Amino acid sequence: MQISIFDEADSFLQNRSNAVRNWEISQVNEMLTWMESHEYPFVCTTNLLDTLDEASLRRFTFKIKFDFMTKEQVNTAFDHFFGIKNVDVNIKGLTAGDFATVKKKADFLCITDLDELSKMLETEVKVKKSKELQNSVGF
Repeated sequence: MQISIFDEADSFLQNRSNAVRNWEISQVNEMLTWMESHEYPFVCTTNLLDTLDEASLRRFTFKIKFDFMTKEQVNTAFDHFFGIKNVDVNIKGLTAGDFATVKKKADFLCITDLDELSKMLETEVKVKKSKELQNSVGF
């Protein structure tokens, strides 16, 4: 079985009402037509769901949202990425990508201390512009 994956699909499926040039509308129209006629399954990813053309949303059989990690998932991620078990860290807004980024930094800087790793993860969260995090204390 074949499957196609379009990462950052928002670049192909931008809301046509915001288009400035004719080709921007044509590009979305072509992608919508392809989505309807493609015989194999395909997956689109985006961090900008609100910017997608509404017509594109009707063409997705499944819409899956990956939310921020729960405390249990954070605990599992500390074990997976850093080999640290049973952490008691309460940082809201973390994703697996944050752990991957901090892992690269920590390996480069030879950091293994839980407090330092937690501070690095907090820094990753602080740069996010998510509406869900804007009302959090300290952000």
